[in-house]
Amino acid sequence: MLTLAKTHQTKAMGFIGGILGPSSFVRGKAAIATKLRQSSIRTEVVAPTIVYGDDRNDAMSKFVPLLKFFGLFSKKFKPVHVDDVTEELLHKLVIS
Repeated sequence: MLTLAKTHQTKAMGFIGGILGPSSFVRGKAAIATKLRQSSIRTEVVAPTIVYGDDRNDAMSKFVPLLKFFGLFSKKFKPVHVDDVTEELLHKLVIS
């Protein structure tokens, strides 16, 4: 992504991180976000828990109803609809 952004001289990049999942996944997403932010290209990051919607049908999506319940008590578990993630990232890229 960074190579493409530099090649095409983009003004900004958007990245979807993550805060819920296996520790290797969360650490990997955080490392990528850090590397992108350290570049000369402005980088906006959103870090949702689990993203659902648009007919996602995998093992993690099966937990969405349970996570919605836990999300009432902790934002760390609240699932986020894909449209909300898209809207937040676009808002950061366009407005910021």
